[in-house]
Amino acid sequence: MVGENGAFAFWEGEGHHLLTLSHPNAILNTDPRLLALRDRVLSEIPGARLARDQFSRLYDIAIDFAEEEPILPLSEAIRIQSIFMEGGAKAKISSIHVNAWMGEYDKLSMALSFLSARFGYDDKSEVETVIFAGDSPNDEPMFEHFPMACGMANVLKYGELIKKPPHFVTQKESGAGFAELADIFLKRRSVSLLLVAIGLYWPYIYWHNNTDNLLGKCHSSLSRRSRYNDSLFSGFCLSSMKKVI
Repeated sequence: MVGENGAFAFWEGEGHHLLTLSHPNAILNTDPRLLALRDRVLSEIPGARLARDQFSRLYDIAIDFAEEEPILPLSEAIRIQSIFMEGGAKAKISSIHVNAWMGEYDKLSMALSFLSARFGYDDKSEVETVIFAGDSPNDEPMFEHFPMACGMANVLKYGELIKKPPHFVTQKESGAGFAELADIFLKRRSVSLLLVAIGLYWPYIYWHNNTDNLLGKCHSSLSRRSRYNDSLFSGFCLSSMKKVI
């Protein structure tokens, strides 16, 4: 599990022991600068509130704009993000929260550290052996880095907020979209799959063995979305999942 936009990772080791990694640049969310920005957001944005799980967070501040009522428009989430960023914090919009933190890190930097520590992953030679699934702007570093990144259909609603879109998009949204993606790979029994959770919602799949065979046999329901296309999310259906060039 990579949590709080890359502040830490944890997983179960041998003997059911909990193993953890913390990003060296992670700063606790008790930082006075971050708390002042939190208070400004709560006072200036009607309907903004702390996420219900904020009490368990160590490094970021999560502002709920779409998890519970009242649902705020995306324009308000952008305003929240702007307040944090103007004050020197990092801030990303997810499908339900605006997450803000101090420190130079993101999901990608911690995901790469985790993969290396857990699996001996080498990014230079194995980057094409990772499938990442995400659904919101805070997944953009992962979309950009992994050639086989896939977005759930609801990622389309964020439009130009995502400058580096995923290479593929499912037909279904949210959990149903991930089930659609997972079903494609679970049908390919010739490939050994390992699913690892990234954040609270979306996993990536790190596989071994005959990847070329897998890439030639994927489902036609996924649409390819090229970051090089003039229209950000214009694309077309593929009969196989291939790397966008």
